[in-house]
Amino acid sequence: MATVHTPVPGFTGTVLSAHFVDGTAQVNSENELAYFERHGYKVIYPPVTQSPIPNGDPSDKWSVEQLKAYAAKHHVALQDARSKAEILEKLSAPTGNEIG
Repeated sequence: MATVHTPVPGFTGTVLSAHFVDGTAQVNSENELAYFERHGYKVIYPPVTQSPIPNGDPSDKWSVEQLKAYAAKHHVALQDARSKAEILEKLSAPTGNEIG
């Protein structure tokens, strides 16, 4: 969950499914967070805790935090990947270092 602040201080109302009170809302949806970032809202993400990286190859059973930690450990640039599916796609993309 992230805290979102509107560009209009003090706004109270609903945008998408987020209910803002005095310019602030708590948002879980990755799609909505991306929308708010694109439209000038200030999005504050909670600090990422160090999740232990599971053994084996990344899978959809891993959390987003675990996938991000795996990517950082293996120097995989995630660029704009935010969702679990987008991160998994980046992690499975050829790096150009394969021998074949």
